[in-house]
Amino acid sequence: MRINANRLTTHFDVYTTMLDLINLEHISDISIQNRIIELAKKSRMPRSISLFLPISDRRTCFLADIPNTYCGCFDRISVPINDSMVQFAAKFIVDEINQILEPHLTKCAQLKLHLIRHASFMSNAMRFAEYHPHWLQDVFVQLQTEPGYGIFEATARSTTGRTTLSDDITRINRYENQSYCVNDANLKKFRRCNLLTTFNITAITDNDQRLLG
Repeated sequence: MRINANRLTTHFDVYTTMLDLINLEHISDISIQNRIIELAKKSRMPRSISLFLPISDRRTCFLADIPNTYCGCFDRISVPINDSMVQFAAKFIVDEINQILEPHLTKCAQLKLHLIRHASFMSNAMRFAEYHPHWLQDVFVQLQTEPGYGIFEATARSTTGRTTLSDDITRINRYENQSYCVNDANLKKFRRCNLLTTFNITAITDNDQRLLG
């Protein structure tokens, strides 16, 4: 555990450690030795590793299944929201959302960028260069869209002239009843039901209530 104090660990590791404490046979000397051997044989590092086992100093956020947006191994530098790189990243993120919504535009509204709330430059150039041979340019953006004023966070990654999302787009404010015209949980965070759809649903609901007395 003294060794692991200086290694990259997650709450998944803590969970596995707690499971070991439920059955103390898992942390007997013989069991620990055998588990260390088995861990070294694995072709891919497990997502969760008991803190009773040595965690590799080569472990990265990628190997630990930590999204880059929440990775503490990146150097973060705040960037003015009017920076051209930030403006491009914000537009790219909104375009990605609208691509997801495109098949459903009969029910939901296309989103537009309302404002950029925060932006930061994330780079792994200063750390773990040995394990990340390609320098990455990641721009983390927190933005708000309209209609509906959803607040989203995402990281746009540019490398060799190509831009992608490094992780999923996250919505951080409540959408409440804005998305009740869809049942897909993956779409609800993006959907803003059209006013026409909202009016029709409300009208039907009111009519049903009158019929029910």
